[in-house]
Amino acid sequence: WGFKCGPDSKRMKQQLPFLEIIGTGAVFPGGIGVKALCQLEPGSPGFMETLSMPSKKMPVRQVDLSHPKIARWKAEPRLRRTSPISVFMAEAAEQALDSRHKKEERVGLVCALSTGSIIYSRKFFSGVLSQGRHFASPALFPETVYNSPVSHLAALFGIRGGCYTVVGDETAWVEALRIAQVWIARKTADVVLVIAGEELDALALDAYECAGWFRKGLVASEGAGAVLV
Repeated sequence: WGFKCGPDSKRMKQQLPFLEIIGTGAVFPGGIGVKALCQLEPGSPGFMETLSMPSKKMPVRQVDLSHPKIARWKAEPRLRRTSPISVFMAEAAEQALDSRHKKEERVGLVCALSTGSIIYSRKFFSGVLSQGRHFASPALFPETVYNSPVSHLAALFGIRGGCYTVVGDETAWVEALRIAQVWIARKTADVVLVIAGEELDALALDAYECAGWFRKGLVASEGAGAVLV
């Protein structure tokens, strides 16, 4: 991959650097860690009700929130009231960082999301619609913002470099890696933590059903994955 820069027709072409993965992390319904992910054979999924039709259940795979490595994050003051996606990403980020970067290195953070903090978003807007805007919860609103997981990670791990969130479909992950390349090429950061995460909610299942994804064999899943490059 390369990019062109310059005002005239004879633009200077600069080659973006190849990315070297120096750390990895994963949180998924079958366990914790990349090694466990590679060894796992998916079992039978569970089922979750949709929002519009509670009697209709869709196949899902969910992270075990009682797992010790997941449950411990709720002891962090900043994560006590966060949506599960922030907890998933905190665990994946810690695995990827794992002291493999020097303290003096400038660390950037790029996050790729699709639905984001959908659980708190549904709760917040449900309260507004059912009780009126004057009853909107100020405690829930900050967690509805797409960039909230990134702000939590930056505070938890002392990341003071650039922080950015890409929202989209599965190509958002590719775009996040592209941003990491540009930051490293422009010396904005020495290393970049690229992370993605999703959480499941009945509202998201409605959207997947409307898109026809379940008819194509989708088993909805949640978790987080991270690479340090």
